[in-house]
Amino acid sequence: MKKKIILLILVILGLMLGGGITSLIKRYNMIVVKPTTVRKIFDRSTPTPTPDPLSPYSILLMGYGGGGHDGGYLTDTMIVAHIRPRESAIDLISLPRDMWVPLPLNKDGEGVFWIWWSCSFFCLSAG
Repeated sequence: MKKKIILLILVILGLMLGGGITSLIKRYNMIVVKPTTVRKIFDRSTPTPTPDPLSPYSILLMGYGGGGHDGGYLTDTMIVAHIRPRESAIDLISLPRDMWVPLPLNKDGEGVFWIWWSCSFFCLSAG
């Protein structure tokens, strides 16, 4: 009978010790960051697709007159080139440097919105 009680106490102590060790291991794993976890964070599961080389793109071309006169190194020419390789087409839009368009403004500056809107409409319809 004494052997059964001692055996029962040893089993209970063993289970408690095993449970405590398991609990400590779980808490340790929650605190410590493993290198594999860091790799998973920075690993990209899907590669970035290669862009289509024949997709349309735009380039701003800017030129200057050169030295020898006032403002020689200021931009004189601005041209937006829209290139469409699939259609073998290029659209060129020249932007005058000193373009002046009279736009009436109210004293409280209310017309600023309409200036923005008209420019947006022009730019979208021109493209």
